[in-house]
Amino acid sequence: MVKVKAAASEEFPGPAFGGDPILLALMREAIQNELSPPQRRALEAVWYEHKKIREAAQAESVSESGIRKRLSISYGKLKEALRYAVRYAQLLKLEEDYAEVEEYEYKHKYYNEI
Repeated sequence: MVKVKAAASEEFPGPAFGGDPILLALMREAIQNELSPPQRRALEAVWYEHKKIREAAQAESVSESGIRKRLSISYGKLKEALRYAVRYAQLLKLEEDYAEVEEYEYKHKYYNEI
């Protein structure tokens, strides 16, 4: 997964959301509702607080492999919870791109006829 350094309240890792406020809200909701407290703390430590695995493990008094396991489970849960939201965002982007192409072609056709 690609990680983007971000402020905890504004953004989070993953290029698929592109800062869309609705998708960001869905991500925050999924983190809150789909993850157990230990999974949420591990994810927040690594994603939002930019801690290393070792630092997160020390803060939680668990092994590094324990943090890695929590993160792996968290990623799977979030991927499942948000898969349709991400697909919707991708479709919206394709629709915007298509509209831009149509507008460009229309302008070129019009100018070529003059």
